Amino acid sequence: MSDAQWHLDIARVVSRFYLAADTPWAGSGKGGDQADWEQGRGGVSAALDQDGSFLDVGCANGYFMECLPRWGAGAGVTIEPNGLEIVEDVAELARTRLPHWRDRIWIGNVMSWEPPQRFTYVRAGLEMVLPWHRYRLLVRLMARFVSPGGRLILGPGSEPRDQPLNRTFLNAHGLTVGGVAERSHLQDSAAVYRTYWLNC
Repeated sequence: MSDAQWHLDIARVVSRFYLAADTPWAGSGKGGDQADWEQGRGGVSAALDQDGSFLDVGCANGYFMECLPRWGAGAGVTIEPNGLEIVEDVAELARTRLPHWRDRIWIGNVMSWEPPQRFTYVRAGLEMVLPWHRYRLLVRLMARFVSPGGRLILGPGSEPRDQPLNRTFLNAHGLTVGGVAERSHLQDSAAVYRTYWLNC
């Protein structure tokens, strides 16, 4: 199986859940209720230190994009959300939900898509690619997607409380963690939500 086929196969499986979801946060990949969503994903606000554009890689139905201006305002900054989604039907769902941002939601594979601009913030997850491509993903995002002076954000995501997995990966590859924010997990005392960022 080619890398491109792996991306599409995984995306198609996940997209079934996104398209059938009965809450906006479930359609953006998060279970639980609204409080779980805010506690988990809202931790991204800790990485926002200046006004600017934000690209959500794997934007699903666009709900994370939709929440970004509010989270940014809470951090004292103005955020312009953008999204990249690999599955056309899911991207169209995001465009339908957010028609005023329709032109900011692109379709493409992050490993081959060329951004039309650089962004102050880019958010992605290591799980988006096969393990042996994770370092290459980060290098590509920092080199082609993030504006100088901007930040590459990993997460927010759930990790075991005593195992900072993303930090271990970043350190092992010689990448300097610019910051990390941690929030308690509402459903699992052994886990926490962590947001990491790299300064570019």
